[in-house]
Amino acid sequence: MKQVVSIMLCAIVLLSSISACAKPELPQTVAELLDLGEKYLLELNYEQALVQFLKVIEVEPMNPRGYTGAAEAYLGLEDTDGAVAILQQGTHVLPGNAQIQGMLNDLLPQETVRDLEAEPEPLPEIGDEQEPEPEPLSEIQLYLRDLLVQYDTEGYESLYAAAETAEFQEFTAFVDVFPVIYIDATGGYGIGLYKSGESFFVYIGGYAGLLRSGNGFWTGLSNLQDTQNRFEGEWQDDFPNGSGTIVRWRNVDAIERQTNMTYAVLTEWAGAFQNGYYDGSFSVVYNLEDGVVHRWSPVYSAGMGQAASTSPQGNPAGRSGPAIGICHDCGTILYGSDSESRVFGLGAQ
Repeated sequence: MKQVVSIMLCAIVLLSSISACAKPELPQTVAELLDLGEKYLLELNYEQALVQFLKVIEVEPMNPRGYTGAAEAYLGLEDTDGAVAILQQGTHVLPGNAQIQGMLNDLLPQETVRDLEAEPEPLPEIGDEQEPEPEPLSEIQLYLRDLLVQYDTEGYESLYAAAETAEFQEFTAFVDVFPVIYIDATGGYGIGLYKSGESFFVYIGGYAGLLRSGNGFWTGLSNLQDTQNRFEGEWQDDFPNGSGTIVRWRNVDAIERQTNMTYAVLTEWAGAFQNGYYDGSFSVVYNLEDGVVHRWSPVYSAGMGQAASTSPQGNPAGRSGPAIGICHDCGTILYGSDSESRVFGLGAQ
């Protein structure tokens, strides 16, 4: 296992060196990248076509032609696995897209038939150069790959189901050092398992090297019977940076109650984040156990809730933070914290 971790660390150092030496290139528009990709496809220059379509995915991940164009380039390079992987990534980013899903549905049966009917390749003649075969996936990589496939096909609830199994407990006990990361054949999409104390967290989404980057999903995998927290949004440099939404579910039967109190069972915090900290305008929704809904629009700066100009001065007993908003529906005051607000679990490694 230590050898696997060493390989990951070396990859990080190599990627950092390459980034430091690379010269900045003039940015191209998505239209220019698509034109180049189509041009290279017509010229049967599949390697360059793949480069252009992967850039389209990086710049504009919601453009379906990036995924289907990259898949055509992979097929031109006789890399069916690469084509399937990039289309599966596209179904995750653009669920229900007919072009991506249709191409994937047509491709998977062809792959199976091709594997069954393929003739054995002739032995290379002495002196022929051969490309080295990829190293087989380790047990850790295989397990993470299976979790990723389940998420892509069944959604985030499949992760919660997996975390309750004995196989997950055995896997986490087997791993020596966290995080453990699997990145698919595209090189830009994967899954990572992270640990903080005795709690586990999982990330699925874009990667730049071994750093979380792009659109990603983040959730805890501990104490799921009582509380479930999940974040989905933009990441950069291994932290939430950009827009995102935090959703928290609480089991009403597990709440430690106080007299005459009504509790929220589902809350949503949607807004902007900087290095994981709340930073900007937020839309906050509390769904209470009695069916009542409260809505606020607080503002944060570097994780600190800003006192609302229309809120009352001073804090009632037990409230240490400022009043940061008044409910749009009923006038209830939302109080902030006296400490910085941040996406949960980011201390996990």
